[in-house]
Amino acid sequence: MQIEDGSEWDAAVVGAGPAGAVSACLLARRGWRVLLLEKSRWPRDKVCGGCVNAATVATLREIGLSGVLAEATRLDRFRLHVGRRSLDVHLPEGVAISRSIFDARLVRAAEESGVHFVPEGAAKLDRANSGAPFRHLRLMVGQIAISVKARVVVACDGIAGTLLESESWASWRVARHAWFGVSAMVDACELAERGAISMFVGRGGYAGAVVMPAEGGTPSGVHVAAALDPKACRAVGGPAELVARITGVSLGNVRFQGTGLLTRQRLQLGGHRVLAVGDACGYVEPFTGEGIAWAVRGARALVEILPQQSEEWNDAAVESWHRRHAQVVQTRWCRTLRLIAHRPGVAGMGVALASAWPTVARWIGNRISGLPHVQGVGT
Repeated sequence: MQIEDGSEWDAAVVGAGPAGAVSACLLARRGWRVLLLEKSRWPRDKVCGGCVNAATVATLREIGLSGVLAEATRLDRFRLHVGRRSLDVHLPEGVAISRSIFDARLVRAAEESGVHFVPEGAAKLDRANSGAPFRHLRLMVGQIAISVKARVVVACDGIAGTLLESESWASWRVARHAWFGVSAMVDACELAERGAISMFVGRGGYAGAVVMPAEGGTPSGVHVAAALDPKACRAVGGPAELVARITGVSLGNVRFQGTGLLTRQRLQLGGHRVLAVGDACGYVEPFTGEGIAWAVRGARALVEILPQQSEEWNDAAVESWHRRHAQVVQTRWCRTLRLIAHRPGVAGMGVALASAWPTVARWIGNRISGLPHVQGVGT
């Protein structure tokens, strides 16, 4: 959709993943004029897998967006493999869906709510003037340069985003020994079966595999996403070889998409008339869909703390968002899993313990599904 040079918006949302699309949709429902920008061609694939846990299914239902999960594959099992040991865990009400389909449906829902969506629109945020009622953004839409103003800017451009690079508060703190992410669609049906998430933990990384449906509900292949140690990856000659060693399945000449180092955190989450949401706030190596869960919950919470009218912005919103984000995006569980997954010996002992004690396995399944959060239990 074309936009006019110099146009004014209540909100400019940068990044059309789940955090951006849900934020834009909910703000538009409030009556705000919302511009949603995405630098990539649309639709596009993401490195992130398409596992949507029970907590996220519930949140999408509550905000009237459950229709985006139509024809998704139900996920009711989690299978963890560590060497020769394995563990089967029941999962309540999760689904698998292609990220290109999921994201496109969320954006379509946002457009139906009145959002102006612009793909292939790279945005740069000008430096803040603390007394100004707007933030200025410079856009490149194709070959056309455009300048727009927004009363509120929502940064949803992920861990590799550049929107906030001119903001003095927006520096990253990257975890020591952080791993990077890769993903690919593979023709290896032995890695996973329909309805199950298979997780493989090995030396130098861990990989998850799930059967992804196409838009007609028919399987389109197995999606593999992995977190890998950069040193181990270089030592064996690349991600395909390391993932093959971790899973025990040869992947042939598969080409993986990659990310930067995954586990990181922004020291602050906002500045004058700009707030970060989703992966732009920080990231912890995921296990089974936590990234999407944090994005959707964070988007909903952000809209709740913003004033009803965009003109009513107060810089106290930054501190309010920092506190609220800590309440709704709780990462302790994933940080614990990260430490375990980096140590196959410890992970193997965990599998033995959960196999011997069914209550431990049930507890793990509930945690993976995000149910403690849904039920108000802290993590």
